[in-house]
Amino acid sequence: MYQFLERDQLQSVDIDRLYRHWDALRQGRAFPSKGDIDPTAIVSCLPFMSIAEIHQEPLRIRYRLVGTEIVRLRGVDFTWEWLHELGWNQETVAEFLTQYDTMLRKRKPIFGVDDILWVDGRTRLYEWALMPLSDDGNTISHCLVIEDLRASGRPLR
Repeated sequence: MYQFLERDQLQSVDIDRLYRHWDALRQGRAFPSKGDIDPTAIVSCLPFMSIAEIHQEPLRIRYRLVGTEIVRLRGVDFTWEWLHELGWNQETVAEFLTQYDTMLRKRKPIFGVDDILWVDGRTRLYEWALMPLSDDGNTISHCLVIEDLRASGRPLR
């Protein structure tokens, strides 16, 4: 069960680091592009990050890159896979699609906390963020995703 949060409610240092990097790259634009991202500025975030390709009408998500810790904790590398083809339960897929849809409608980064059953059989809380990217400066074509289990010592309300 996920819950949306405001950025200042998060405990994750890396989500804040990634957000500040994303914001600085905008340079007056609504969104930075995927090519603007500098991995050397966000090294600590990389294992917990994914880049998702956004297809609209109908909304479909394809994961272009999945960080090593996400792969380890989920038990599968879903790089180049479509969300709806991953075999995850329909409730999880619906939650993720709601989060992506919310980001698209708001046209800004969104933040939250969620609990999920990981490959080790344990349910854990993690903080997450979706940050939109655009190839043309206007249409959201991709987004940065970060899931930080290190900041999960909070109860889900």
